[in-house]
Amino acid sequence: MKLETVEDYLEVLAGLQGNDKIKLVQEDCTILYSIARQVFRGKAFTDRQLDVVCLKLDYYSKQFTDIGYTNLQEILAMRTTRIPLRTVDRSQWIKIVDEPKRNTPHFATSRMGKKAKEKDLAKDSHIAIRFPFSKKIIMLIEKLAHANRQGYYHEKGSHIHYFKITENSVYDIVETFKNKNYEIDQRILEYAEQVKIIKDKPEKYIPGVYNFELLNTTKTLQDKIKEHLGELTQNNVHLYKDRSLLYGLDHFDDIHSYVNQTSVLTQRIIKRTEPSIFISKNEWSFDAVVSSLTELKRFPLLIVIPEKYPLDYISTTYQSLKGFVDKTKISTMFRLDNKTDKEFNEYLKDNKLNNPLAKDTKVVYISSSKKFPKPLFESDWKAESVLLLESVRNPRLDPFFDRDLVIHYDEVESQMGSYRNMHIAGQIQKI
Repeated sequence: MKLETVEDYLEVLAGLQGNDKIKLVQEDCTILYSIARQVFRGKAFTDRQLDVVCLKLDYYSKQFTDIGYTNLQEILAMRTTRIPLRTVDRSQWIKIVDEPKRNTPHFATSRMGKKAKEKDLAKDSHIAIRFPFSKKIIMLIEKLAHANRQGYYHEKGSHIHYFKITENSVYDIVETFKNKNYEIDQRILEYAEQVKIIKDKPEKYIPGVYNFELLNTTKTLQDKIKEHLGELTQNNVHLYKDRSLLYGLDHFDDIHSYVNQTSVLTQRIIKRTEPSIFISKNEWSFDAVVSSLTELKRFPLLIVIPEKYPLDYISTTYQSLKGFVDKTKISTMFRLDNKTDKEFNEYLKDNKLNNPLAKDTKVVYISSSKKFPKPLFESDWKAESVLLLESVRNPRLDPFFDRDLVIHYDEVESQMGSYRNMHIAGQIQKI
């Protein structure tokens, strides 16, 4: 018997053509079956696939001869294929590009029936990494994406991965690929070299605390921080670390010995890397949360009460708060319908939790089911932290929670904040 092409022999080998069986070595199965399925569906070989297949067919040539196939060596010598080889772009480069247009679902029209305005794409704002498929490189990309998750984007099926340009992303990318034979934009290399100089001598450039001294910040910022937190000492350095996201303080030397003087939950809050954090009520009592907020001087506090069981939430939280906050400093800025929730309104009245908002108010309750209170929005009152008693994103309220500490206190964290979804800004970090 004679076959006409390399594809024919491969399909026989894989059992996709004829009834003959070839016994394969275990380690050959995956790659040969994979390529065979591709060509069976009409996809052409690449040059490298053809090389591999010819090598493997030659290895199994005796088995083909034994079952009556006589022209395998002739086909291999001629490298006769059913269809011409397909060309593969094996270029691998790293360039500065404009912000990519994301092919993600969006609303075509607004609620008013008008076409939604497309976002202007930033110029020269991203690094594009292009490479042919490689599991090893994909693993490196995943590591980079985790470290720079809020600026990473990849469209499924594409060979190009995008990272927003930051000091860390540029440095990480160059360190990862500089010895891997990639064509790298000279601007990226120069930028990475500048970042390396800073990283090698952080005390000269990076804002932070060095030997209990604020360095590499403006005098205006230093004065503002001191007014907020007090003169920097061993006794309050943990407060400086806790506000590091707020003030852009990226370096703290020997912080652990001072942070370790605080409670375990407080330590975890201090060491967060995101403004929004998830605290499991299965692991931590509300008393522990209030204690940590007190330890970190995180009052005034804005508490968001869920729509369901509001009386249970407000009564439980008040029992913990009353040991730290005078009831006259608590304001509840919503009421419920007396027909269905009279007991809730009476609880506020009986416990005197319906005080008017003032500059010295320590705790403000709002409802997740209502609009953000206009009097609160127009006031000078500012929350040091936000506490959501249900880990659910609320597009109507989220814009008002722009703080450096937003706690989601629930049994299950919001899936909208999971690190598995890298395209959503504002991640929720589980601590």
